[in-house]
Amino acid sequence: MAVADEIVGKETFLPSLAKFKEYCDHAYSLFGLPDVHSAYVEACRATTPKKDYNWSHLAVYYAGLATDWFFISSAVESAVLPVFKRNYEMICDRVIKGEELDAPIHKALPADVSVPLDKKANLAALKKLRESMDL
Repeated sequence: MAVADEIVGKETFLPSLAKFKEYCDHAYSLFGLPDVHSAYVEACRATTPKKDYNWSHLAVYYAGLATDWFFISSAVESAVLPVFKRNYEMICDRVIKGEELDAPIHKALPADVSVPLDKKANLAALKKLRESMDL
């Protein structure tokens, strides 16, 4: 019903069915999705690591991932925004159709965690290695 309220607020006359479908297809706010430009700005400002950033919606993360984080951070908006917009709209369409987006999986810690030796211990280990090789 919120789409109908939006149409009543924006349109003077009743829209065609095609226009009504367009409103329904892009009713991002009803699904907690930011508009395209807000999502783009959020992707640009997100800190590293991207997986740990507090995203307004996971669709923004996945659109940034599909667009390429390096491309987003290194190219001008006029080049990046059309690519980001395409990716974001495709992901938003999936969300609107009911698909659940999974949170990114963090890499596990390694089984063995080694602690580097300090300088004195490194020199002692090197001396021992030289002695064992008769150098």
